[in-house]
Amino acid sequence: MKFKCYPFFKPGIHLIYSSSRAFKSIFFSELTLQISSKNSLAYRFSKLPIGDTLAYLNTITVEVPIVKKDFIGIVKSGKIILFELNDEQYPKFVWRKLNSKWIKELFIGHQLIAEYSIKELDSKKLLILKALKLHKSNLEKSRPLVHGDLTHFNILINDDLNISFIDSKNHENSPLFDFFYFSAYLKNSISRDSVLTSKVKLKLEQIINEIIYKVCAYRNKKELDEDLSSLYIPDGYTSFSVSLPKRLKEFKNLLQSQFILIIILLILI
Repeated sequence: MKFKCYPFFKPGIHLIYSSSRAFKSIFFSELTLQISSKNSLAYRFSKLPIGDTLAYLNTITVEVPIVKKDFIGIVKSGKIILFELNDEQYPKFVWRKLNSKWIKELFIGHQLIAEYSIKELDSKKLLILKALKLHKSNLEKSRPLVHGDLTHFNILINDDLNISFIDSKNHENSPLFDFFYFSAYLKNSISRDSVLTSKVKLKLEQIINEIIYKVCAYRNKKELDEDLSSLYIPDGYTSFSVSLPKRLKEFKNLLQSQFILIIILLILI
């Protein structure tokens, strides 16, 4: 089956789609966030007739597991994950290749955040809190192992608001690592979005800080200090973003501020 590529110049991570209907689906729009902002120039250009025409010049052929179905795929490091769509262009199954054979899985949910906007984060604030608190509870059973790649793309929510965590890179670290990485990855993604204004980016970071502050609340300063002292960035993570050390300092300051406020209140009393 022939697939068009988005963006058509095929960066390291890109999407593929089997039909115009698949391209126009809400699900495809959500997935574009993994490539660029939803209102990026590349996305807007692809929606134009000339963009659709150019897409025909750069197609790939994939041997699909089932014919006469529409598919959307994610291509990363040469590997393809296919989403089989139903007649309403809604994802129904996920197909992955294992030992050159397609393996069929049920579609378990959409990525936690579908766009970088104040409306999106405000409306999903409670859902994000719920997901992170659930993960915090799971960490108590898996310590000292952490997820290692907890991002808004690796937290999935289905129509019944059930939460799933995928694509872990387990390693030993502080129980705070996943929440640091979640906030740092999301903030960096927002920071790189050329469509957003500085004012909107600042507001989005404030919402993220509010969520992290609530999830990572401590009653005991000694326990917080111990978990912060054992928090480190593993080798290889800084290659993803040179700003991670800066984000780590911001994260530590945010969590330590909860006890600074208590001290100030005690002094005032």
